[in-house]
Amino acid sequence: MAHTIVEAMENALERAKENRERPPGPTKSTEPNPLPAIVEAMNSALNRAKESSRRHAARRKERPGFRLFKPTYQDRDGARREASKWYAEFRDAMEKIRRIPLFTDERQSHKAAENIVGIVADVQNGGRLTDAALLTWVRGIPGRLVDALANIGLLESTRLAARKPMKDHIADFRDSMSARSAKHRGNTTRLVERIVAAGKIADVNGITPSAVDSGLAAIREPGRSVRTVNKAATAMKAFTRWLVRDGRLATDPIQHLKSANADTDPRHVRREFEDDDLARLIEAAGRSPVLLGLTGDDRAMLYRVAVGTGFRAAELFSLTPESFDLASNPPTVAVEAAYSKRRRRDEQPIRPDLADRLAPWLRQRAAGEAVWPITCARKTAEMIRADLEAAGVAYADDAGRVLDFHALRHTYVSRLVSSGRA
Repeated sequence: MAHTIVEAMENALERAKENRERPPGPTKSTEPNPLPAIVEAMNSALNRAKESSRRHAARRKERPGFRLFKPTYQDRDGARREASKWYAEFRDAMEKIRRIPLFTDERQSHKAAENIVGIVADVQNGGRLTDAALLTWVRGIPGRLVDALANIGLLESTRLAARKPMKDHIADFRDSMSARSAKHRGNTTRLVERIVAAGKIADVNGITPSAVDSGLAAIREPGRSVRTVNKAATAMKAFTRWLVRDGRLATDPIQHLKSANADTDPRHVRREFEDDDLARLIEAAGRSPVLLGLTGDDRAMLYRVAVGTGFRAAELFSLTPESFDLASNPPTVAVEAAYSKRRRRDEQPIRPDLADRLAPWLRQRAAGEAVWPITCARKTAEMIRADLEAAGVAYADDAGRVLDFHALRHTYVSRLVSSGRA
């Protein structure tokens, strides 16, 4: 502003000088010429303005390049109040005015504002923060302030990620999978946590191929299968890809990690149900007592629907009477997207003879309630082994191949392929 005043006065002075030097007209005035006094006054004012501008520039140079203040706001009663925190107003590396909240303590806020201005200067000079003292200060400030500086381009996201605990990254990763089922989110993050703990990975910069290999080796040591280790590796690769997408890592450190061949280490090979074995299982279940809260008739119907739809255990346990449309042609059973492994609504046609068996059984079920109220799909292993034993059907054959609950789905798929409808 002082510069503008000086410029205006200089222009006025030039015009006054021009008027003073202009030749007099034909009529000579007897009045004293006021121009010399005006010029002298303006010269004096100009000198004072220049001195004021010089002092203002000197003060600006001495000041740290920010304004520290407490903003005011209007409360619910209409009274003006002062904010509890101090705010810093400064220009960022692109000369844009920024205001960010600091601390309630004035001295601490003043020091923070000085450091922020220092970060701005460092970024302007070299494109990134390199000053060791400022980097040390950044590592000790609250996360909200770190995020505020990152949002205006003063801190790199990868540098910020390096100071964040791994548990926080993993929690954010879990939240990013909101579209997936709770079971998938939980299983994936648990596998990542096991690798991080076993590989002694303290931060994202510690994610290296050797550290991840160490974590996978620790998972394998108790005698777990290659398939289980591959699942852990897949979860970890999903995690590192997300870190890159979210700007927390510049590159994926384990992008070349390969899965082992699970076929070289078979642990749980299933076999399909023979028609006779399946009939014996259903018959034995139907005459057996209550098991896991399900009557024998309920379990017999569960086995029929499992082998007639190919639905997984968790999908079957989500079914309600409304899931069955036995009047359609063909009759159908539907699994809602929230329970389908493919995260979409699956509608499966069933055979008319199965629909005829289901109709009277479903009439005994409460509307809107699960027709098989089992809360944990893992309990099916205990249930089917008990019914197989009652039926006199071997759980494992001479080759070690087993009949578990998931074998009902295998049988459905095999029959579908054999029929030529697959």
